[in-house]
Amino acid sequence: MKGPTCIFEDCTSGGDLAADDKPEVALVTVPAVEGRLLRFTGNLLHAVPRPTDIWLLPFVQGTPDFTPSLFERSVVLFNTWQEPPLGVLQLLEGQQQECRVDEISVSPRNEWTEVDIEEEGVSGDAQKRAKIWLLGDLPRRNHPMRTVHLYSNEERLREALDQPTQPVRTILQAAASTS
Repeated sequence: MKGPTCIFEDCTSGGDLAADDKPEVALVTVPAVEGRLLRFTGNLLHAVPRPTDIWLLPFVQGTPDFTPSLFERSVVLFNTWQEPPLGVLQLLEGQQQECRVDEISVSPRNEWTEVDIEEEGVSGDAQKRAKIWLLGDLPRRNHPMRTVHLYSNEERLREALDQPTQPVRTILQAAASTS
C-alpha cells in the first residue's frame, strides 16, 4: 500500500508540533489515489510515512526492510496561487491550457471533484505514542530532536493511515493533554 500524504494543520515545522500552547494537532491523511490532485498550502508540515505505520512502531533503527515496488510513487508538483507572484503570466479569462508531463495529463479545473474529509474528532482515549519523524536540519525542523511524540487512539490513527481512498482528519494530542 502506498503511504498517504499527511498534512499537519496549522503547523509549519516540528517546533509547531511540540509547542507548549498546542494541546492538540489536527492531522489530515490523504490516500495516494491514481489521478488524485491534492492541493494544500505548501508551507504546512507534511510527510508521507513509509511504511504507513512507522509512526506507531515502538522502535525503528535505520531503514526498514521493504520491497521497493511497494513504495513506488510518482508525484507531479506544481504551484498555484490566489494571486500569482510578479513575472508569472496569467491566462486570460476563457483561455484553457493543458498540462502534460511525460504522458501524464491533468484535467481542466472545472472537471475536478472535491472529496470530503472524514472527521474523526477528539477522543479521550489517546493512549498510543506516535513518533513523528522530522526531516531536515535544525533550522528547517525548528525543533532540537529528529522526532516529536504525540498521542493518538492507535486504532483510529492506523485506520486513517491505511485508508485506501477517503481523506481523514484525526486529532493527535500532546503528552501534557493526555494525563
